[in-house]
Amino acid sequence: MADEKNILLAQKHSGLIPEEISNQIIQKTLTDSAVMKLCRKVTMEQPKVKVPVLADVTGKAAFVSELQSIPILQPKVVDVELDAKRLSFIIPCSGDFNDLTVLDLMKSYQDVITQTLINLVDQSILVGAKEIGSTEDKVFPTVLDAAILQKVEVPEANASGVALLDGVSDAIQTVTNNNFKVDGILGNLGVENTLRKMKDTTNNFLFPDTSKLFGKNMNYTNIFTQDNAVAIVGDWSRCLYGIYKNIRYDFFDSGTVKISETEEINLIQNYAAALRITVYVASNIVYKDAFSAVTVKKATQVGS
Repeated sequence: MADEKNILLAQKHSGLIPEEISNQIIQKTLTDSAVMKLCRKVTMEQPKVKVPVLADVTGKAAFVSELQSIPILQPKVVDVELDAKRLSFIIPCSGDFNDLTVLDLMKSYQDVITQTLINLVDQSILVGAKEIGSTEDKVFPTVLDAAILQKVEVPEANASGVALLDGVSDAIQTVTNNNFKVDGILGNLGVENTLRKMKDTTNNFLFPDTSKLFGKNMNYTNIFTQDNAVAIVGDWSRCLYGIYKNIRYDFFDSGTVKISETEEINLIQNYAAALRITVYVASNIVYKDAFSAVTVKKATQVGS
């Protein structure tokens, strides 16, 4: 059987991205995605899976003497469902790529595919994305929606000072009061800039290393801004995600591609082509009260 990755695109217009490239894309996504580096990954052998999650344990252990009954613990387990959704995007490219092998084309667009995948996954799991043609507002329950339910507000005038640190500390306390262990903080890019600028009374920087805050791992994203939240604090293992199947490609050198609401490209007429990438992603929130958001309280305008 021929090595499919070295077949010319002119001979094979669709299939799975070669394993070596697919593995690199997935690994880079796991490393750079704000969501995937924090949340719990679930292996998906089927498009829908139920993940048993320990909810609580009733009963207590005890010291016992001979002939005494040993207490029995009763773990409570809940099933969390992951339902994989099709995530697709199209990249316009040159018709000359028909002369390339499948492997060469994927190498050329590997970085574009990876960054687009990272952005789409982070967007959908953090703040939400709508499935085209669906009546549902969002594809997955989002971390931001869960965190906003237990928000800590910071006055707008103090959102870039010590009050911000107090807000993050209070958000940590909110989560720990719910018996969850905070294992990470995700801030918007403005938070990182705020931490970099903060100094003590002797003009020394308080946070020369912004990868930690209050002993917790600190990560940053541009997916949400101050209008949504300043930071999200949580037990991120309570957000599950999975990737079902390998990444698929489809290469088109005929037909029409809609670039925007008013612009289309005729692939034959323009000697162009289009590369469609498809991957199946699933996510769900196990416990909403495992997250808390630090938000900015807008100042009330006089006379409003």
